[in-house]
Amino acid sequence: MKKKLLLILMFMYLASGCTAATKIEKLPMEDNGRIIVEVENEDYALKLKELWNKRYPNKQSAIIFRISPYMPHKELDADIIWTNDLEALQLTSKLQNIPIQEEYKIEKHLVRKELEHIFVPVCAKGKLFLYNEQTLHEKGKKIEDLESFESMMENHISYYHSHDLDYIYPFIKDGFIMQDKRKQENYPDKEIFSVQIDHYKKLYHDAHFMDDIYLQPNFFFDDTYPCGLFDSEVSIENTIPYKQQKLHYMPMPTWNDQQLHPACVTYGFAVNKKSKYSGLAQAFLELVKSKEGIQALADSQVSVPLIKEEDFDDFYIFDHTRKEKILAMNASELYPLIQLRNTNKNLYSILQNVDITGILQNYICSKQSSLHVYEEIYEHMQHFLDDS
Repeated sequence: MKKKLLLILMFMYLASGCTAATKIEKLPMEDNGRIIVEVENEDYALKLKELWNKRYPNKQSAIIFRISPYMPHKELDADIIWTNDLEALQLTSKLQNIPIQEEYKIEKHLVRKELEHIFVPVCAKGKLFLYNEQTLHEKGKKIEDLESFESMMENHISYYHSHDLDYIYPFIKDGFIMQDKRKQENYPDKEIFSVQIDHYKKLYHDAHFMDDIYLQPNFFFDDTYPCGLFDSEVSIENTIPYKQQKLHYMPMPTWNDQQLHPACVTYGFAVNKKSKYSGLAQAFLELVKSKEGIQALADSQVSVPLIKEEDFDDFYIFDHTRKEKILAMNASELYPLIQLRNTNKNLYSILQNVDITGILQNYICSKQSSLHVYEEIYEHMQHFLDDS
């Protein structure tokens, strides 16, 4: 009996310790304070303002929304800025650390540990895998044929491709990431990179990828391409295939038994370190992450809301294709950080400044060795770091 009682007491002690560790300190809301909040979408801002007034009727004048498209910040002149994960990584010294109680969380792999309690992502932008069901059926193909690139090649399904960075990224990303588990860092590895781009070159030719140098935005109108990556920010709601419910989103197919992931950039809120109103800021961010706040996001057609599939039943999302879009975005991934010269850099900014698309295009169309390509890209990386 004593042993059983001791176990119960130990459990209660550990449980109370865990509760204390995860408890979020509630900051007092400042009297007569007023915060300026940047938001990209006007409809979203209006809905958040309505929720704020309802939740805090005595502080209706405490929040002012500034509505404008996202632009990189030359200076921080709002209390809460609208930013993305890549920019927030550059701004951490200028942002406040404010823990909040999140009623709903997003997928773990879309959260940067480096930005915990600093940046609150709510939506994402990027390329997503889109297919035209009608075009598939007209060619005698099935949706199941899209599960892998091997299946697509076997069934002669053309895949829309471009040598723009976002289209190439899913196929080459692993070549830049060799993980040092002791230091928990990623770095480029010559051998892994060489194998990866060799595989990409083989796929490029075997699948008969046709580069679109003009970045055709509406490939689904062309019967040549039943599927491909498509920009999440390009509206398709008013197109005939969409209205006929022929356009669908899904996670990207596998390749070599590995799930491919397009890259995405998450967008959301961060608090300016110069703001004097941390209590108001915390209250606003918790409103954003509440059930009502996320429903407001879903209702306002902001990019692609970040909502876990397991939470779908808690929200009203009428458009089934929009649900597919959210699920496809959940299967995307953030651009990783890699270690170069004792500094962490996000892979996107490096590749963007290396002209990797031109280098790889030359490699695909020539007899250059993959090791030569690695050395050329790595040299460009070094020059980029020297200039940055």
